Amino acid sequence: MNKADFVRWFTRSFWEAFAKNTFPIEILQTLAEKTALVDSVYGGIVSARYAPEIPETELVMNKGHGVARTTPEFCSQR
Repeated sequence: MNKADFVRWFTRSFWEAFAKNTFPIEILQTLAEKTALVDSVYGGIVSARYAPEIPETELVMNKGHGVARTTPEFCSQR
């Protein structure tokens, strides 16, 4: 996957999911911070340096209509 295709996944709705507290993590505020994060992850993937660890825990959230969403948490925010 080239960088342009990778970056397309990080749309406004992607970042809004965090802003609406769908996921209980800290949100990047500026476009520069978001771009730097996406660039960093892409660089790690293409250089084969990026590899998620074994999840520390799982977050279970209500998707609505009685459906649970399980999301692995790789690094706890303390």
